[in-house]
Amino acid sequence: SKDEFMRAYYEFSEGKYLGNNTPQLLRKFKKREYIRIGLRDLQGKTDFEETGRDLSVLADLSLQVAYEYVDQKMKKKYGVPYYKEKKEVEFAVLGMGKLGGLELNYSSDIDLMYIYTSSKGQTHTTEDYPNTRSISIHEYFTKLAVLLTKTIREITSNGNVFRVDLDLRPEGNSGEIVNSLGSLETYYQSWGRLWERQVLLKA
Repeated sequence: SKDEFMRAYYEFSEGKYLGNNTPQLLRKFKKREYIRIGLRDLQGKTDFEETGRDLSVLADLSLQVAYEYVDQKMKKKYGVPYYKEKKEVEFAVLGMGKLGGLELNYSSDIDLMYIYTSSKGQTHTTEDYPNTRSISIHEYFTKLAVLLTKTIREITSNGNVFRVDLDLRPEGNSGEIVNSLGSLETYYQSWGRLWERQVLLKA
């Protein structure tokens, strides 16, 4: 389960969960888990469905940790994104395609879409995050989405965590890397084609 993966990663990080070396820890953890999952597969102790689910939950765990890591870095620099200065704006990663269907294979990339609740507001300093620079909500989540993608996709001496494909977002490569719920609603009602709605079924 994702909880078991999370506990395993926490133990693997040796108490340095969300430390500066998080991107490298994720890469090493992914390699370790690929060996474990692959050995069980080769020994016939699992089936295609369970293997696909394990690989997908590993990707889910990796995205969760990477998001928490970049969210912390962003808030330290820009403060907390608030909707009309009252409520923190929420962010989500949608797993599309094989990830959404829990059927990744060993060579799969992960299809993602980034969304946030509202662009009406800006970032603010808080007691936990003082001395920050205020920016708009959209700029904040654009920067966060770029950093999140880099954390997962960038190839280092330890390889990458997963290849990331963002082409299923509205307008594909020419579209915004992240969208608010309001802009998504407008897009799918006004311009989104049938297949673009259909791909959401696996999200």
